[in-house]
Amino acid sequence: TPPVEDDEDSMGLSSDELAEFADQLQTALDKIDEAYDGAELPPPVVFLKSLVAERRFETIKTQINSIWSDLLKYHQKKGLYISNAVTHQFQQIQMAMRRLPDA
Repeated sequence: TPPVEDDEDSMGLSSDELAEFADQLQTALDKIDEAYDGAELPPPVVFLKSLVAERRFETIKTQINSIWSDLLKYHQKKGLYISNAVTHQFQQIQMAMRRLPDA
């Protein structure tokens, strides 16, 4: 499948590759969601979920570290423990973003 030409966040990937990548990110987000066990999601997680839903991969790639930092600050401010599952899934997302070609 040829790369998607008109999508600024296609990052040179085919539509099939983009769909697979979006599925990987969504799986990680689902696991993060589960880790909060029905509690209200922190704003940085809600923001990341919206970026994934909109397939704004270049934005995710450039902002994932600040989203993570904002999540840590949120937990510190609220005095909440950040679960290992959330930490692990964010690491998975960060590694996936590093594997993406630059736009």
